[in-house]
Amino acid sequence: MFGLRKFLGSLGRGARGKEPLGKAGVQLLGAMLVCYPEISTVAFEPGDGQLVLGFVVRAPLPARPDLEKFAAFLNDSVQAYHELEESRFVCTAIEAEAQNNTLILRVRRALTDFMRGELELIVTLMRDRFGEQLVVDRHSPDNLEPDFADLQSEILDQMLEHVQEIPIGEHIVGVRENDRVVIYNC
Repeated sequence: MFGLRKFLGSLGRGARGKEPLGKAGVQLLGAMLVCYPEISTVAFEPGDGQLVLGFVVRAPLPARPDLEKFAAFLNDSVQAYHELEESRFVCTAIEAEAQNNTLILRVRRALTDFMRGELELIVTLMRDRFGEQLVVDRHSPDNLEPDFADLQSEILDQMLEHVQEIPIGEHIVGVRENDRVVIYNC
């Protein structure tokens, strides 16, 4: 619909056709943060091609056994999703880090086979498990300008559909900062 193949082709090279550009990666991470206010951070690590989704949970924090059960449930759910959709195994890692009265959960996945339905599943499971404790940005697609929210959703769909063609060659991170989405390279 938006000519993503043409867009990606024009992004792959700089003015002289030699230097890669990260604009597609910036749009991908930005669209994820705009479409999913539950995600606090998103990063792409080019060394291993990993996408890292960060979620923040406020106190009271769950006990370690409960957290381990949830991590196993989340991983099993992602596996079941991929078995139903594509009949294949994917590797998902879930990490947790407690800082004061806050828990940071990171879901790590290879970007090359990441799907929108999987993203929906992860966000839904996070909301269901942590409810009001999950930090959710007040700017959700429901209260954004409809054309902007629809465009970001369409961009995200198309980019995830063509994820293997996206030229991301650098470590980039997206965060929420003062009611904005900020993407930067490391």
